[in-house]
Amino acid sequence: MGNKIKNHFKMIFDLEHELFTYIRQNLQLTAPKGDQRSKDAVNKILLYKRDCMFSAFGEEPDEFNTDLKLGIDNIEKYLKPKLRHDNN
Repeated sequence: MGNKIKNHFKMIFDLEHELFTYIRQNLQLTAPKGDQRSKDAVNKILLYKRDCMFSAFGEEPDEFNTDLKLGIDNIEKYLKPKLRHDNN
């Protein structure tokens, strides 16, 4: 079960890393004493990344939230049968 469960959690861990990186880069942009060249470089990087820090809150979920829900659903589908037990 060890490697299989790790594989199911990989997507969640990857999303966690993506969110952490995005937050760190946004903090760099808002740092009052931050170097402008660094801020310009981070802005260029963020142009090519999806926004995972702010939800769209629209009728359709954003891509990051959709991926997170899919990852959680996959873990639930894997774990639910293993958590059930017969009372017989």
